[in-house]
Amino acid sequence: MRLRPLPALALAGLCAGPAFAQSVEPQTPDMTLGVALMSAAVGANGALLRGAGAVSSSRISAGTYDVTFARNVENCVALANSSAARFARVGAHTGSVIRVRVSDGQNTNADNPFTMLVFCIQ
Repeated sequence: MRLRPLPALALAGLCAGPAFAQSVEPQTPDMTLGVALMSAAVGANGALLRGAGAVSSSRISAGTYDVTFARNVENCVALANSSAARFARVGAHTGSVIRVRVSDGQNTNADNPFTMLVFCIQ
């Protein structure tokens, strides 16, 4: 018996059922699910090296930094990461500024570069 290919319309009908339905999660036109993503890479001296949505950064004291973003970040979720056995902790979110504290394994503030991601509802 020779097999014949199914017509394209028949295949399209197979994929139209509920198992192949698109996600029902609310989506914005840019497909971000309503989340604005911002980032920052900050040097040990407090200089903003690069980022998206970050406008400046500064070293406040040993291991303590403020990162300023182009929008209010009080209701956003922020994550920070440092290297070289250092720990980066996100502190207060005030207006457009997020405070980050970098410490060593003994919980002592220590200057070190870090990166951060900030997720906000658009």
